[in-house]
Amino acid sequence: MEILKRFLMGVIYPLFYRLASLRPLRRKALFAEVRSQELTDSFSLLAEEIQRLQLAETEMVFLNNLTMGKKDLILGVFRMLWKAADAQVIFVNDSASFFGAFRLRRGSSMVQVWHACGAFKKWGYSVAEQEYGGSRKHLDRYSYHKNYTLVPVSGEEVCFAYAEAFGFPKDSPRIQPLGTSRTDIFFREDFCREARRRWKEVWPEAEGRKLILYAPTFRGQASEARAPQEFHPEYWKEKLGSDYVMAVRHHPFVKNPPKIPEECRDFVRDFSEAMTMEELLVLADICITDYSSVIFEYSLQEKPMIFWAFDRDEYEDWRGFYFPYETFVPGPIVQTEEEAIGEVGKAADQDMEVVRSFRKKYMGACDGHATERILRGCGLLEDRIDHR
Repeated sequence: MEILKRFLMGVIYPLFYRLASLRPLRRKALFAEVRSQELTDSFSLLAEEIQRLQLAETEMVFLNNLTMGKKDLILGVFRMLWKAADAQVIFVNDSASFFGAFRLRRGSSMVQVWHACGAFKKWGYSVAEQEYGGSRKHLDRYSYHKNYTLVPVSGEEVCFAYAEAFGFPKDSPRIQPLGTSRTDIFFREDFCREARRRWKEVWPEAEGRKLILYAPTFRGQASEARAPQEFHPEYWKEKLGSDYVMAVRHHPFVKNPPKIPEECRDFVRDFSEAMTMEELLVLADICITDYSSVIFEYSLQEKPMIFWAFDRDEYEDWRGFYFPYETFVPGPIVQTEEEAIGEVGKAADQDMEVVRSFRKKYMGACDGHATERILRGCGLLEDRIDHR
């Protein structure tokens, strides 16, 4: 199978892309999803703005390389290459070896908008030779990231991490603090108002109680992602049920999350499907997480956070962080459910200046106008203005 992959990546895909590139370049933006069968939040505002302003034709291609069979994936890559070969801009939001399996044609650009804000857990070249990551030899051979012409990030402080993860020079001009497009939604009052309306509709019994969002990241490899098992809804309901409700939101990679007992559903519910993460971030009064990049988006709300890091040493050895965990996270760190529940009771006394400082440092480019800057950065918006 490795021989087939090398032949496809080294010969067949590049040749197919080159032949497909004989067609004239079109004013087209292609959105390439590799973890979903629908357009995700990393792309939605960009596609919406391109269509609203008629900046370019838009196309989508969906390649869920975690679930597709090998034959379907190979056929899907050919479909992606065909669509990419005449696109002025190719938007990607995750890494995949086939994004680097060709030399990008002149006049085309590839914009890596990534699927997470900030820089928390390590990935890419940063975890080469570790259990979580691949070998450096493999990363070098397949050149996942060589075609990126622009990587917009949430703030200047995290540029180094993306350069390191993608194997770029430290001060690469391809990494730009233009902001993260999907965070623009938090600055839209109509979105926030609709989220509050939907909450009342989805869980009317929660009216008058504070909302705790529990949003842990996954454990294990992405293809076999699992949720942490240490959360016991009965205990949380016993301690907090009169004044709070909880919404659990698991990482999208987790396919079999722990079930919430029926007798606890008046206090805690799994909202991994019922509402979007963005809606829950607007609604939540407190966020409890561990190593999830959701902390960057939630910092825009300037509300209390609690870090339940019961397996921090194990997780750090396996994955690693870009910053020292103890001094990086903007909230108290706890090891047990009892400690986490105790911090919920003290959340109102948290120093929000710590969160505001965190927001300014790592999310400084997320001000509601990131989508516009990204479209200007890749030439779509500027070109439209120039041709008026």
